[in-house]
Amino acid sequence: MKALLLFMSCVCLQAIIIGRAWGQEQQASTLLRIFEDNDFLNYRGCGTDNAYTNGTKFDFFYERKRNKSGRLNSLLPTPGNNVVNVNSIGIAQLMFTPNNISARNMQYKDYPYAGALIFSRGFYSSNPVKKIGFQTELLLGVRGAASGARQIQSFIHHLIGYQQPMGWNNELPGKLLANINFTVEKQVIGFGKNAEIILGGQAQAGTYQNSITIYPMIRLGKLNRYFSGIISQYSSTKDKHRTQAYFIIKPEIKWQLSNALVQPNCKPFQGRKLNARGPLADSLHLSELSPLVYAINLGFVIVHRHIGFSLNQNASTALLSGTYNHEVGNISIYLSW
Repeated sequence: MKALLLFMSCVCLQAIIIGRAWGQEQQASTLLRIFEDNDFLNYRGCGTDNAYTNGTKFDFFYERKRNKSGRLNSLLPTPGNNVVNVNSIGIAQLMFTPNNISARNMQYKDYPYAGALIFSRGFYSSNPVKKIGFQTELLLGVRGAASGARQIQSFIHHLIGYQQPMGWNNELPGKLLANINFTVEKQVIGFGKNAEIILGGQAQAGTYQNSITIYPMIRLGKLNRYFSGIISQYSSTKDKHRTQAYFIIKPEIKWQLSNALVQPNCKPFQGRKLNARGPLADSLHLSELSPLVYAINLGFVIVHRHIGFSLNQNASTALLSGTYNHEVGNISIYLSW
């Protein structure tokens, strides 16, 4: 329901703000992405409401020449000369809940209630000749009540007449989140504008997440070349496809050291005996991360001129030892001009 309302709002926004661009074939240099993760969105029709249960994000991408990229960007790495540089700013709200949201007490050996509000500043630099790209992202945000996750989830559940989440009193305490994420991607096989195989790796460091992820990514269909820039992937121009339609397959292996949205990292919280019938060790279980997390992303993207739409399904093993595998669906809208 939330995704449907979001989609309808985006269509209206497109007509008002950038409707004039539909009849034009000029190079798109800006892109708005409206991004919604939700574990109720499931290809198998078996939606859930637990673990990583929702993520809403708004990103604005804009292209700049290298010599006009600003002081901060001039310090960031780029893959050679003649690159396509794209900046981004964004805001995201993320939330985790345990499996039984009708219970008021702490649920041991499950995911905690946790919410985060995060602001991002990104720099995407890709080399269409060498077919290599760098992505640098700076994150700053807060975990806890200030994120507004409790209010948003309660409002949405009330709106659709669904079970109210009753355990937000056990939400992980407030914490400042600051992270730097760096991604490197390189094409290893390409078949014109119909297929690409790309290898990638990402390192995350900070108070939010510390991890290393490696992955191959396969894109199949009618598509613009990946390293022509992120805006080109979700828009059309006079010298590229007016319509794109392609599949994405992306398996991942993540080695995780910490994750502030599933770990308390707070001695008063960890040391408090929240359930008199359970041993104190149970409360510490929340901090036991699974060292390796395996995931696969399957998605479909369709773009016509200045409007893009994507559906994606992510299935992953448990983030916390002793818990459960999880699936999250994503629906995203892309508006370019």
